[in-house]
Amino acid sequence: MMKVLFFVIVVILGVANVSGEKKNDHNHDAHKALCDVMKAAVGRWGDGGQHLSPSLKQALGKTLFGSEEGKGSVETLRSKLPNDYDTEVKEPGSRFLLCGHQPEVVIRKKQTRWPGHSAPHDLLCLCTPGDGGWPLNNGKAEKLCGKEKGALRGEKNEGWSGSKGKGKDQMTATWTNITRECLQGDEKAGDLQKALGDFMEKLKPKLTGVPKSMYQLGEGDSDQYPCSGIKETGICVMYHNNTSPMPWWTNLKNLLDEEEAKKLEQHEKQQRQSEAPKQKTTQKKENQQFPQEPRSAALRSTTPSTEEVEQINPENISAPLATLEDTSGTLLIQPSSWLLFAVVLI
Repeated sequence: MMKVLFFVIVVILGVANVSGEKKNDHNHDAHKALCDVMKAAVGRWGDGGQHLSPSLKQALGKTLFGSEEGKGSVETLRSKLPNDYDTEVKEPGSRFLLCGHQPEVVIRKKQTRWPGHSAPHDLLCLCTPGDGGWPLNNGKAEKLCGKEKGALRGEKNEGWSGSKGKGKDQMTATWTNITRECLQGDEKAGDLQKALGDFMEKLKPKLTGVPKSMYQLGEGDSDQYPCSGIKETGICVMYHNNTSPMPWWTNLKNLLDEEEAKKLEQHEKQQRQSEAPKQKTTQKKENQQFPQEPRSAALRSTTPSTEEVEQINPENISAPLATLEDTSGTLLIQPSSWLLFAVVLI
C-alpha cells in the first residue's frame, strides 16, 4: 500500500513540475511545435533536396531558406544569423514589420523579411526577448522558448522591439542558442506531416477587429501593431493568409496532403493486387471440389417425386369419382351425358 501511495505522489509531483515549467517558459508549446517542423524539414531536405520532387523541393526551400530556389545550405544557415538582419534591425519598428505586419502592404522598399518568410525567421520572432528584455525582465517568465535570459542576452534589460538599431545582440543569441538546435535534422526528427499538423494546431485564428485568414503563433493579445515585442502586443508571429506572399507552411501543407493521398492510393492498389491471386486460388479450389453439382441438381429437378408418380398412376383416376358417392354407394351428383359416353367407349 505504501509503495502505491509513493508512486501516486511521485506522479502528481512530476505532472505539477511539468506544468510549472510550461507556465514559467514563455511560448513553450509554440516553440516546440515550430522547432519540430524545422527538424523534420531538415531531415527531408537531406542532400540538398536532390531526391525530392520539384514541387516538394520548392516548398521545403521556402520553409528553410525563404526561397523556392532553396539557395544556400543548412550548414551555412545554421552557422550564424543571416546578414540581412543587420539592415532590418536598424529600421524603426523593425519587429512589427518583420513579425506582425501584413507583407503585401508596402511601408518601405527592399524589405527582405516578413511574417511567414521562413520557419527560421518565424522562430526568431517567437523567441527573441522584446523591449527591455521582456518577458524575461519585468515579467513572470523565467524562460523564453526553453532558455533563460542569460543565454538570450536578456540580463542587460535590452531586446528587439521598435527602437531603432536595438536588438541585434539578442537576435544573434537567439539564433545561436535556439535556431541552431532546431536546424539539427536526424533520424529522430520525426514525421514532417505530423509535425506540421501539430504546429498548425498551435495557430490561433484572429477573427475580431482584424481581417479574416490571420493566424497568430505565440503569446500576444493586441490587434494593433501585433507581435511588435512589447508587453501589450506580445512576442509572436502574425500570419496573413489572405495576401501574397503566403506563409511558408501553406504550400507545404497542400503538397504533404497530396503526397499522403497518393501513398494511400498506392497502398490500396497494392493490397488489391495482392488479394487478387488469393481470390482466384479460392475460386479454383471450389470449382474442383464441386464440379458436377450444377448437372446433378438439374437431373434431380427432372426426376418426379413419389407424389407425382401417384398422381400419374391410372389407378388413381377413379379416386376423384369415388368422392362423388356416399357411403351407401349412391352417387351424390349424377354424371353428365358426356361422361356416360366416355364410359361406353371404354
